[in-house]
Amino acid sequence: KNVYIEENILNIDRFNDTLFAQTSNIPLIKSLNIVRKGIRLGEYSKDNFKYDYHYSHYLTNFDDVIEISLEELNNYISGNPINKMTSKGWKLLAYNHIPVSFSKSDGKTLKNHYPKNLRH
Repeated sequence: KNVYIEENILNIDRFNDTLFAQTSNIPLIKSLNIVRKGIRLGEYSKDNFKYDYHYSHYLTNFDDVIEISLEELNNYISGNPINKMTSKGWKLLAYNHIPVSFSKSDGKTLKNHYPKNLRH
């Protein structure tokens, strides 16, 4: 499957089924405890790639951006899906041109992929 990669990403590392990207070469310093090296792009699950929430905030040129209203934003960050007719596939949801999160569309509904620990 095709995974969208920003142009300024220099290197992609794969750790098990998770992809991480770096925009600069960071030297490893033994005295530092590095949790992860770069931005988490997402992970492979079976034959599908699931984009990561953190990557949604880094993107500047994703192909499928869906602008949502304030009401839709509030519903989405509460954990609910958004009923909206779109093409199938991954969408980047944005409010006032600010990326919110990724969502996967089945054509009629934008499925909620907002992190559960951030929902209210």
